[in-house]
Amino acid sequence: MIVHKGYEGLKIEKPVIALGVFDGLHKGHQKLMDRVKACAGKIGGESVILTFDIHPRTVLDPDNSNLFLLTTTEEEKKSLIREQGIDHLIIVEFTPEFSKIGSSDFIKNVLKDKIGVRCLIVGYDHRFGHSGTNDEPIESYAARLGIEVERVDSVLDGGKPISSSAIRDMIVKGEIEKANHLLGYYYTISGNVVSGKKLGQKLGFPTANVGLDEQLKLLPADGVYAVITVVEGKSYHGVLSLGNNPTVNITGNKSIEAHIFDFDGGIYGKKISVSFVSRLRGLIKFKDTNELAAQIAIDKKNAENTLKRKSD
Repeated sequence: MIVHKGYEGLKIEKPVIALGVFDGLHKGHQKLMDRVKACAGKIGGESVILTFDIHPRTVLDPDNSNLFLLTTTEEEKKSLIREQGIDHLIIVEFTPEFSKIGSSDFIKNVLKDKIGVRCLIVGYDHRFGHSGTNDEPIESYAARLGIEVERVDSVLDGGKPISSSAIRDMIVKGEIEKANHLLGYYYTISGNVVSGKKLGQKLGFPTANVGLDEQLKLLPADGVYAVITVVEGKSYHGVLSLGNNPTVNITGNKSIEAHIFDFDGGIYGKKISVSFVSRLRGLIKFKDTNELAAQIAIDKKNAENTLKRKSD
């Protein structure tokens, strides 16, 4: 997959394109991309996804920062779109000026004149342009420019369309298995392992303390999770505690601590990724560290059973 910063000077053969934020890149997005690839193959063209460098809400509604925590960082988005088999990814800088472009101007000046789009694939409820309004239906305006438009039906779950906002709500509530089901993959965070208090090591359960790559990355609800951790390309089962560790943390600061099963190598400073498989329990304040250690042993066993069941 070729990644382009902006849409100037592109040379793409008969582009078939879909555009959007694609935060989470869920099953609905994946269906859209399948149609992009199918249509590109039909006309001997290339598949293209256009997305943005930041979530548009950071520009459109900067006072409500809680609205644009990301379920997918830019690097994660690149990786997921690459896995979908897309030929080209165009990342556009979303600026206040860009946000004011009307839909007709965008279709003509960007999609037609800059990119040379032959076919535009849109979701069932897709809107774009300034304020999300269209001067006329997308299909009729694009047709006059020689661009075919195809709308793709939603992917339903429980009778409701899968959406990034629904997935985001599930993650925040700790309903990680439901979120994973709608995503079609395990929700994942990544970052470098940073130095911690080494309490886990003293209790017999050494942990990797994860410093997030992206501070706007949405974290699941506090709790203990069965996880899969990737270190230097190798996957390990594990158990993770996310939250303020109420038994020993007097500051109340939140931490992300993963105990990785069957791993005894050096890990500090290395980049790892952690995929959330299932939430085992919420956080508990124990009487002392002995009770905490006993519960960690139970959590480890529960995580092992959960992960084995998921892999069977």
